[in-house]
Amino acid sequence: MITRHLSRVFLCLSIAVLLGCDKDDSSTNPTPETSVLYPVQQNGKYGYMDKTGKLVVPATYDFGSVFVEAFSVMLKVPNDATRASIRSNGKVGYIDNTGALVVQPLYQEGSLYYDGLALVGDGSMHGYIDKSGAVVIALQYKDALDFTDGLAGASINGAKWGFIDKSGTTKTIFSFDDVTPFIGGLAGVKTGGKWGCIDKTGAMIIPATYDFIGPFSSGYAAVVAQGKAGYISTTGTVAVPLQYEAPASTYSYYSDGLFGIKSGGKVGFVNAGGSVAIAAQYDDAYFFSEGLAAVKKGDVWGFIDKTGTVKIQPQFFRAYPFTNGLSYVIVKVGSEYKYGWINTAGAYVWQPSM
Repeated sequence: MITRHLSRVFLCLSIAVLLGCDKDDSSTNPTPETSVLYPVQQNGKYGYMDKTGKLVVPATYDFGSVFVEAFSVMLKVPNDATRASIRSNGKVGYIDNTGALVVQPLYQEGSLYYDGLALVGDGSMHGYIDKSGAVVIALQYKDALDFTDGLAGASINGAKWGFIDKSGTTKTIFSFDDVTPFIGGLAGVKTGGKWGCIDKTGAMIIPATYDFIGPFSSGYAAVVAQGKAGYISTTGTVAVPLQYEAPASTYSYYSDGLFGIKSGGKVGFVNAGGSVAIAAQYDDAYFFSEGLAAVKKGDVWGFIDKTGTVKIQPQFFRAYPFTNGLSYVIVKVGSEYKYGWINTAGAYVWQPSM
């Protein structure tokens, strides 16, 4: 919904809501999974189910976001899982995880809550609100990112970017051509046509020599240079040689001990140092979460484990990473698309609907 919110900052990765999480430790699960709700569709409207598939929020909204955003949790900057954005009568508001409307639909755009603030927009400018809906930072930025590590990328004119803190105070000058969020104390910045990384003081820690740098995931980031992709660490040391096909995509993260790569037009996974863990054989893929990765074979998606064993046969038009044991899937019936949720055994918890 927000043009550059966290889940879309990495090359606008997906055509739909991106779901799932990396369950490395308890710190990545922001609330007990029993309190997390999941968006479902009925008769063209959105409501919410619980983990058992019981509808607990009636389907009355024009749109409903997830409560837990895939990439944010995998990147170890989880959003506030007690809030989800909804759209009603063309405006965005927020519900809590009981289904209560806590921020009235007032905005054209709205991201999820990070660091206690949500990025909202009026269709032209962007600012931030707190969990009560009060405007904390006025809608004054042409473009902006979610808050992570206490800072957010923002652009006053849509051309040059800098970083602000939660009071709206400028922390770096607005001099960059593009930025990625701060994660683990580093943010990617584009200057002079190349990408590098700065720390929170604005000092360049990794020189701007790359054609692209993605956000860091557990200490590693995908990079592209001279048309080849690989991974670097937070010190700038090459962790996986830049010998794979670019551009980076939805698989281009370090997750569950594996790095996603593309070689010979196919996606696979390598270990640290670049040794092959799962041969490049898939037409597309997502990162691993909860021990499984969504992979595409031909025109359909299924799931593999970290040994490359197929755990759920390819059968879906689209499948997304698992969140608390559930995955959001899309099936195509004739010319229509239906949306459901499956468990790790591949059984439907919510039958595909629209």
